[in-house]
Amino acid sequence: MTWMSGTTWPYMLELASEISRLSLLRSTNRVIELEPYHKPSDLARTNIRVNGFEDRVKLLNVALATSNGYTHAPGKEIREYALFRPVSRGKSIKTIAPRSIIEGYNIVNGVLKMNCEGCKYQVFNHTDGDTLKVFKQVVIEYHDGARPIAGLLKDLRYDVIAKPIRSTSILLEKQGYTAAKL
Repeated sequence: MTWMSGTTWPYMLELASEISRLSLLRSTNRVIELEPYHKPSDLARTNIRVNGFEDRVKLLNVALATSNGYTHAPGKEIREYALFRPVSRGKSIKTIAPRSIIEGYNIVNGVLKMNCEGCKYQVFNHTDGDTLKVFKQVVIEYHDGARPIAGLLKDLRYDVIAKPIRSTSILLEKQGYTAAKL
């Protein structure tokens, strides 16, 4: 499987954009980025503006979730790697479900790049196959093993590979990337 081999995709949905990885624009016409935290979202917005990509990148200051609504995040802004774990009190953060993003932005034949800490397993387990199949290629960073997400993608008939990566704090078999192609 060759990742994004010579194809220009109409849409890419990037979850947890942090600072906006503008290199993604080489392979897609439009990027929709989600970043729930305000400071990384502000940095991403600046990066998009400075590089003149406001017409191709839509940044949403929201968290991916199983349903639309609101959740709370710890009051302290993140400055480094952190799991997004909703709490009962704290900063209010808007949430959006995958189907709402797809319908709201008319995504067809898209690419999904997911590096959201703490939401991917829950969201994947509660998203129907037709919604996921809008994305013809998927790449997801994992921190708790590839099997749950790789298995779900295989069940949907994606060709799937998992690539472990080295980390000093997480076991090799627990951390890496899953890439999948329909």
